[in-house]
Amino acid sequence: MSELSPYCPGGSGFPDSARNLAGLLTGIRAGESNRAAALRIQTRELALSLADRWLAEPQPVSYKRRFDYNAALWKLRELAVDLSELTEPAQSALRTVLDSLLACLHIDADFALRPSGLSTFWARDQVRGLRDRLSEVNTGDSSPAEDMPERYLIVKYPLGEQDNALMTCVAVPYLLGPGMQSVAAVSILGPAYFFALAAEIQNYKVFSDTLGPPNLCFVGELLEISGWLDHSLVGPLIKKWRDQFELGPDYLKTHVLHERHLAQMREAKEQYRNAQPLFGISDFDRTVLHRMESLRKGQSPVDGTNDSEPANSHSAIAGILNAGWITSQLYLPEIYERSSCSSWIDRYNVRCDLNRALADAIRDAGARTTARS
Repeated sequence: MSELSPYCPGGSGFPDSARNLAGLLTGIRAGESNRAAALRIQTRELALSLADRWLAEPQPVSYKRRFDYNAALWKLRELAVDLSELTEPAQSALRTVLDSLLACLHIDADFALRPSGLSTFWARDQVRGLRDRLSEVNTGDSSPAEDMPERYLIVKYPLGEQDNALMTCVAVPYLLGPGMQSVAAVSILGPAYFFALAAEIQNYKVFSDTLGPPNLCFVGELLEISGWLDHSLVGPLIKKWRDQFELGPDYLKTHVLHERHLAQMREAKEQYRNAQPLFGISDFDRTVLHRMESLRKGQSPVDGTNDSEPANSHSAIAGILNAGWITSQLYLPEIYERSSCSSWIDRYNVRCDLNRALADAIRDAGARTTARS
């Protein structure tokens, strides 16, 4: 049976997510009772069993079966969250990417990570929400105290996915203020945001098709405005995802039923057309291609001797994430072969190694940027 990567059109992230959850439930915990330990072990075994069962399902897996599998995994995640107080991972890929981008983009915000049972990343700005509520009851001055961040985000992530550097891209819009956050995410990350959004919709959002595909279509049209569809490497990959979701030229017109929302999209596209993206095609060609070659060879996508990136530029981080997305879509079979993969678990481990390499490279790039600034 052939396997499609969860980062490619037609693939599935379900087995990887189930194994990621199982990995967190391994090992004895301090103060854990015998019954709680038995429940944790059983939850781990059920997660591994779900991964194996999914791989044995006749392809393509029907919508109902996909929903049933994901609903079972959501319940296992919820149970795992409630089994004990899970502390935030100190060096997760999610924190590395978000910390690095906040610093490079000079965004005055802080955040905390919290695991959840669902299969998507989302966040809530607690400081903004507090100010809104206080203003409604006229409490007076609601300006922040000294050293208090302008914004404080509680970032929810699917339990087990905190080290999935590639999928972390979908959390980036939450770093930004209210409005058309997808526009800013495209400007910051370029195609990497589109690919992550597409994979998230394909792999995890089986419970709703009303918001995801139209937003993906909108993001794809922004990339088209910037000329990405004419790029020899990126353009064909964007087209594959568009074909996967059947995103034709009239998709937004026929699927966005609220005229006001559609008008906002049109206005945002015009504003984007007149602006310069933070990460454009020239940045991609300068920062991505050599990183892809390193990843194909099993090497770090950051060259420690390369000082070409300007200080305080986020292009190194965006370049690393884009290199990861292109590599994962074009060259994973080659990497599997070089790594002598003979089983599903071997290929899963390769994907975990790829995400670790990306997170480490972003951490190193952030440290070099801080040292130069």
